[in-house]
Amino acid sequence: NLHGDPPHDSVSAVHTPTMTEVAKIPVCTKPHGMVASHDGKWIYASCTRDNVVRKISAESLSVVDSTNMLTDQDRAENKVCYPAGLALSADHPKLFVACHRHAEVRVMSTAALGTITATIPTGDGPYLMRMDPRGERLWVPNRNDQTYTVIDVATGQAIATRRTSATHPHTFALGPDGTAYLSIESHAVVPGAIDVIDPVTFETRRSIPVGLQATGVGAIRLTP
Repeated sequence: NLHGDPPHDSVSAVHTPTMTEVAKIPVCTKPHGMVASHDGKWIYASCTRDNVVRKISAESLSVVDSTNMLTDQDRAENKVCYPAGLALSADHPKLFVACHRHAEVRVMSTAALGTITATIPTGDGPYLMRMDPRGERLWVPNRNDQTYTVIDVATGQAIATRRTSATHPHTFALGPDGTAYLSIESHAVVPGAIDVIDPVTFETRRSIPVGLQATGVGAIRLTP
């Protein structure tokens, strides 16, 4: 409920065989990023306006854990995290949270949400990031400075930051061969784009013009 009454904000659970909504789960104000655990038991949702992350049980369809993303330093400096994108490590003990207003990704344990164990600097405005299928690299679009950052998960270090073809990069999809596809919303009446990025060199192979406000992207393998 992005522009409506905040108390009505929720996460919808959908039964996919019938494409039927089965529950609206109250979570917070302006839930935005989501990621599911690899075993399908838990869903994590970021709450941008509340600066919190919620953990949802797929069995009970209810919130079972929560944490505030503000640190003591944030409060002292009157800053916010504005958690946007979320990602999980391959064996899902670590949750990565993109702090959109902090130019960093924060890392915490999923065992009990609450303690930030590491911070990883990114470009300005990290947004809806994606983990690669092997869980080795985290691809982070930096919405405010027309770049993206690639993070090596094992070391917790950024290994590349590259410029995008247009403004407001939004989110990634990873193809079956590792190729990265970055949706770029662009700005005002300027058309969006999909940047196709080499997973080894991090160079943009091509940029595909698409419609306005290209905020989502997916990649699938088609059979002959």
